[in-house]
Amino acid sequence: PRREAGVIHCPGIADDTRGLAEILALLRALREGGITPVGTLIMGGNVGEEGLGDLRGMRHFFQSHKDQVDGFISIDGAGPGFTYGATASVRYRVTFRGPGGHSYGDFGCVNPVHAMGRAIAHISELRTPEFPKTTYSVGVVEGGTSVNAIAYECSMLVDMRSDEQGPLDKLHGEILVAIRQGVAEENNRW
Repeated sequence: PRREAGVIHCPGIADDTRGLAEILALLRALREGGITPVGTLIMGGNVGEEGLGDLRGMRHFFQSHKDQVDGFISIDGAGPGFTYGATASVRYRVTFRGPGGHSYGDFGCVNPVHAMGRAIAHISELRTPEFPKTTYSVGVVEGGTSVNAIAYECSMLVDMRSDEQGPLDKLHGEILVAIRQGVAEENNRW
């Protein structure tokens, strides 16, 4: 962190360096207030929350302590407010591959970027319920080597979330169908 004109700047200061500082302050308050919890209190920080990490730190914790946790509080993010309940997520990378080639000389062969674009177009048309809140995003697309080349490989990162497992499972199935549909359309086109 660095201080400039009374402001502290730090990568991840709101999400979630601040949360770690709040956990440490809570521990200090418990100690200084002489408060002894009824049961065992476990305080921790996790890793692998974002992106393809897909909450792997918390998943590992709960798998390792599944019979020992009676309650859970997470201090996270920027801004005031309380959230109760949980949001499930599924995140992954989808990779599209083809023969590649020159954009002029090999024109007419399947193009992984076009297949991915078709898949993204289908994904963007999916409808999700407002309640329970269910969301999706294609957050990152990568691939290709040059403007005058047909890419041999490209990929996209997909994020899906829902406050209930059923709608998340349904959305996941629909996204897989959209991906297969995009690939089939590109293959059928050429």
